[in-house]
Amino acid sequence: HDRHDITKKDMEKCLKNLAIISDSMKNLIKYLKTMNYDLIIISDSNTFLIETILKHNGLLEYFLHSETKIFANHAHFDSKGQLKVKPYNLVFHSNTQEKFHCQQSQYCKANMCKGQILENYLKQKMKNENILPDQIDLIYIGDGKIDFCAGTRLFSSNHLFFVRDNMALKKLLQQSNYLKFIIEKICYWKNGDDILNQILSK
Repeated sequence: HDRHDITKKDMEKCLKNLAIISDSMKNLIKYLKTMNYDLIIISDSNTFLIETILKHNGLLEYFLHSETKIFANHAHFDSKGQLKVKPYNLVFHSNTQEKFHCQQSQYCKANMCKGQILENYLKQKMKNENILPDQIDLIYIGDGKIDFCAGTRLFSSNHLFFVRDNMALKKLLQQSNYLKFIIEKICYWKNGDDILNQILSK
């Protein structure tokens, strides 16, 4: 920041010009919302990047109906206009500053275990809505090794683990010693249409 004087507006302009979310993925998100799915994002990115990208694509409103919709490292700009990012574990464990110590995956990080975050979210949902695990239709979409742990937390025939084709997560799962930890159905995808078509044929 001090060297290049990159401002918040500069970052927003850059993110606006990047075609990060495809039309097929936008259509998928909109379809899931019309079908009353809860839409959540669990990401090791930060809230500024995520919310800015969603806003520029007309999707932010789909994720901000409650404060638990986006689980990511917290970002804000200080008085000098410099972007500051607080690790998610310091937000989640704000009092104890406890780090995540995942026993199920070496690919989780001290600041974020996507499996634990997903599991906690599901437990809270079941408690709040007084529903059983098999009453939850869950679709988890991932592409990186850090998503592996979340795949190990899927526990119902109503749960689908969507793994992006030719990306790090698929390559990891192709190793037999990792694939055995995923008990629910794995679906591979290249774009939002692939995911939507598999959902509709379920």
